[in-house]
Amino acid sequence: MEAEKTVTFPLTVSMRSLEPFTELAEMPRCRYEVLEPTTKEPLTVVAVGDKLLHKWTCDSSAPGLWCMTVHSCHVEDGTGTQFVIL
Repeated sequence: MEAEKTVTFPLTVSMRSLEPFTELAEMPRCRYEVLEPTTKEPLTVVAVGDKLLHKWTCDSSAPGLWCMTVHSCHVEDGTGTQFVIL
């Protein structure tokens, strides 16, 4: 068993010319839904303790251009108390 080993391999790299990249696209249109996890049907009324499926969907004319990360998601009970979801 060796702690360190140097491996060499001849490799040639050719430079490509840079090409400008311009893409005009509208901002994606996103929506959020709360679904019943088994049937995937949208819910409008839920109770504390219900299992839910949270679904974010975005439509875009350039789907490879945009990315979304969901964070800091919470629900409020109407009296100012927040419950963290994510």
